[in-house]
Amino acid sequence: MKKVAKMKWLKLHNDLLDNAKLLLLDAEQCWLFVRILMLKSTGLLDSERDPQRLLKKVCLRLRINEAQAEAGRQALMQEGLIDDAWQPLGWEARQENLNKSTQRVRKHRKKKAQQKQNNPNHKSAPSKAKPKQSRAPTSSEPVCGVKQPQPKSSTPPKPKWEPEAWVNRDLWFKWQAVIEAKRGALTAEQLDVAQASLRHCVQTLNWPQDQVIEKAILHAYVAFHPLNRKGEPACNPKAARPVAATKPTISPVQQALSEAKNEWLHWVRLQKLTDTTHLRQMVQEAAERLAKLKAEYADPV
Repeated sequence: MKKVAKMKWLKLHNDLLDNAKLLLLDAEQCWLFVRILMLKSTGLLDSERDPQRLLKKVCLRLRINEAQAEAGRQALMQEGLIDDAWQPLGWEARQENLNKSTQRVRKHRKKKAQQKQNNPNHKSAPSKAKPKQSRAPTSSEPVCGVKQPQPKSSTPPKPKWEPEAWVNRDLWFKWQAVIEAKRGALTAEQLDVAQASLRHCVQTLNWPQDQVIEKAILHAYVAFHPLNRKGEPACNPKAARPVAATKPTISPVQQALSEAKNEWLHWVRLQKLTDTTHLRQMVQEAAERLAKLKAEYADPV
């Protein structure tokens, strides 16, 4: 057993995220393996040859009992991460460069200290860097005190996206700030899709624009939806549509399926108005959610 010098830190490679052996373990077993690497770097795994005493020391440092330690060791041994003596496999290859670098730095410092002790007036050798070569000034640098004009860019800057005139700008920019704070900056395509959904709710379905935008701000919706969700008006107050006196009770399963189907139909209608890549993706995602619910409950809408 090769003795390892005590270190206050160790090298942990980022390829552990995609390691096939670790992916087969659960989170607790992965964390156990990382803590075993720490014990190896402290020298504890090489300080005891008696397996029973070593097991007690490992349990003490890891704050676990012997049954938990034995179960974790068997799981890590099965995946080929450690051996039966708690030694991590492949330790030398993973930490080899660290040991070489430490020895090289110590040797260099020792050599510098001996040179300074033997010759106090010793100075380091001058740098052998090549002198900088002169170059011709560019068009943006001054020549003889006169700054050369820079060529103008041939591509004009993209205009800033603005909502149409019929949109309530105060509420729109408030909604946009809420969405960008949660999801990041919105592209021009996403803003066009959102405006098309607002136009559908306001001009086609005749819903109040302020209420539609305020609902999207409240729920942080990327697009705008009609006011027919749970806890909101079930009919359009402007259209004055009749409301049934008694609302039939439906099961939670039917409610979930109905909402998924309504969401899918909503995105399909928007796609007919403005066919974009973003809308096609939203239609596909809504259709997948609806198919998943149908397969789960086996109760078609």
